[in-house]
Amino acid sequence: MANLPYGVRKKIEVVRALMSRPRLLMLDEPAAGLNPRETAELSAFLKSVAWEGLTMLVVEHDMSFVHDLCEHTVVLNFGQLIYDGPTRLVQENAEVRAAYLGNRRVASNGGERAA
Repeated sequence: MANLPYGVRKKIEVVRALMSRPRLLMLDEPAAGLNPRETAELSAFLKSVAWEGLTMLVVEHDMSFVHDLCEHTVVLNFGQLIYDGPTRLVQENAEVRAAYLGNRRVASNGGERAA
């Protein structure tokens, strides 16, 4: 298996987990280390295997992947719940933006900098 491309190895790991037909599939950063093509393929694969009754709990920082795969998103900041709702609205949430993108402040020279 070590000779296989990294994206293929990730898919094999998911297939192994799916062999027991779980009702809950927990994935920790499944897109980490994948290039954009591999990420898109993994997302398409996960959507194709999501049978009725399967719930996926995905911990992921790649928001493109999350938007493509997930309908519902929960965001934690240092263990505190700051968002629980539709994925399509998560980036509009002020607390999420502040926690993960930083606040913009005007620097003394008139330019912007992240806080």
